[in-house]
Amino acid sequence: MVGGQQLKKGDVVLLHWMSANRDPAQFPDPDEYVADRSPNPHFAFGFGPHRCLGSFVAKVELRTMVEQVLRRLPDYEVVPDEVVRYTGLNRGMSNLGVRFTPGPRVAKER
Repeated sequence: MVGGQQLKKGDVVLLHWMSANRDPAQFPDPDEYVADRSPNPHFAFGFGPHRCLGSFVAKVELRTMVEQVLRRLPDYEVVPDEVVRYTGLNRGMSNLGVRFTPGPRVAKER
């Protein structure tokens, strides 16, 4: 039995990997982006011995990028009518319109 559904020999089961991080039993408001969600038992970087070796570096890079973008564009906002998602199983976006007031350029550190 899986999720209350009795399975029998020969049944075809389709596993949607994209749904792994969207289980409402694990994630309150699974459609909302919550940067500081805790606990956050997602599978984005794999799990256990199959966890991505670069996952910790990726998290630091993402945090740094977001901090820098928001420092330069503090009034950044998404334009809902300009969000275009890919069709099918991928929940990614092909277009993400934003509005912002450009901040001052930051000199490159050497």
